[in-house]
Amino acid sequence: MPVSHARSLLSDPIGAARGRAIPRRHPAAPSGGPIARRRVPVRPGNRPATPARRASGRPLTVWIGTFALALAVRLAYLWQIRASPAFALLVGDGVAYDAWARELAAGNWLGTGVFYQAPLYPYFLGVVYAAAGQSLVAVRLVQAVLGAAACVALGIAGSRLFDRTIGVAAALALAVYPTAFFSDALIQKSVLDVLFVGMLLLALAEALRRRRPASWVFPGLALGALVLTRENALALAPVLLGFITLRMSDPSARLRGVLWCVAGLVAVLAPVALRNLAVGGELHLTTAQLGPNLYIGNHAGATGMYQPLRYGRGDASVERLDATSLAEEAAGRALTPAEVSAHWRDKAFDFMRSEPRAWLALLGRKALLFVNRVELGDAEDPYTYSDWSWLLRAALVLHFGVLVPLAAAGIVLTWRRGGAVRLLAVLLLVYAASVIATFVMARYRHPVLPLLLLFAAAAVVEARRLVARRQWSRLAPALLTAVCVAIVANWPLVSESSVRAASIYNLARRLDDEPGRLVEAIAYYRRALEL
Repeated sequence: MPVSHARSLLSDPIGAARGRAIPRRHPAAPSGGPIARRRVPVRPGNRPATPARRASGRPLTVWIGTFALALAVRLAYLWQIRASPAFALLVGDGVAYDAWARELAAGNWLGTGVFYQAPLYPYFLGVVYAAAGQSLVAVRLVQAVLGAAACVALGIAGSRLFDRTIGVAAALALAVYPTAFFSDALIQKSVLDVLFVGMLLLALAEALRRRRPASWVFPGLALGALVLTRENALALAPVLLGFITLRMSDPSARLRGVLWCVAGLVAVLAPVALRNLAVGGELHLTTAQLGPNLYIGNHAGATGMYQPLRYGRGDASVERLDATSLAEEAAGRALTPAEVSAHWRDKAFDFMRSEPRAWLALLGRKALLFVNRVELGDAEDPYTYSDWSWLLRAALVLHFGVLVPLAAAGIVLTWRRGGAVRLLAVLLLVYAASVIATFVMARYRHPVLPLLLLFAAAAVVEARRLVARRQWSRLAPALLTAVCVAIVANWPLVSESSVRAASIYNLARRLDDEPGRLVEAIAYYRRALEL
């Protein structure tokens, strides 16, 4: 396409993609006389406002209602699971986060050593503990509010990046999506992941609307916060900077936009990096865990899912100890955190170089696991919790086997909108690649949920419009894409029973550690063996 048109798509991706035309006077119309308007074809997402559409377009009311629905769903779910043993007993990473937060609330805010796990959620937990006491109920209530706020952020962003109908549909879908309200109730950082993704999308929409270089500081800030919960999200930074570079034709504005975005990112990450240098003696932007994560997902015995470095020691409290001790045994000396990470990184690269076919096959399996319908919980899963909640049990009809095909169709249907929509698709694919590069778990892929819901909502809304207009030629490729992806996403790779077994075994171990609960523990051990 001509360069001028390409730049118009990037400078005003929403308006250009929807075919907005600048009103102009017909050449034959005399000055001050009637204006002859060109008839512009109505395109999806560019319909003139009708009285009915204007009446329903009260954004404040819509977003208050969305927030109320999302909060009601989360509170109802909390009420239903209150009697389950898992409500009061922490398992998996939740144990480590709780212990870390207790130290923070006691006054040890700086800590010791280089961070091994992403720090933002434990610090959030520590702040809640310091303000409201060490109450898991208080934490879950705060998280319910944050989860509801994430729905509103997604809805507003979707309204600006796509249109109001798609934005509202995506927000409502997030409000009732099972793994969303399930994750918001866990002592896990997934609630912050979705919130920060929603904030990133909202900041992107605002930067595109304002068209000022300084506006790009806000996407940088939001991405920085996301990186402090999911380190692999740093892979999105080059995509964002590349988009700014391509979008702005003026070299001065382009440079300022990039610098503002980098400034926002640095403003969030620099304090953590400086803290690591001051306390741990090494400069790490976030954590020193990349090497072990690469190795877990890339070695001769890897399955594409989580495996502890030492068999039977998958507890978060010993992950760092095992990674360090095994690396030091191999090296025959004490190692720094950077050297430990480099040891495991090099072992992963050795496997990639020595067995390229096996590695490529493993990458393919991880890609299939990423889009698969089954939620790969390492310590807790929604299937087990659904035994205590009919709300969760009913909502589980929505899963990746439904969502991913719809999102794929949505990408096909909205691709011609250009700029911003294509940026979202690239962000989705790059984040997925960053997870597939290591190993796949449900909570690792959870941050793509808002993006998937946006594109899935777009698929439903656009398909409905195309059917009404009988534009079958545009609808056919999207339908074919959805069918092909549905087959892949629903392929039986992992059973729900095996996921349940791991969660129930973890719960049995925690009950076993509690005085007077041995009988309950035995019952759960037996259930895990049956599964």
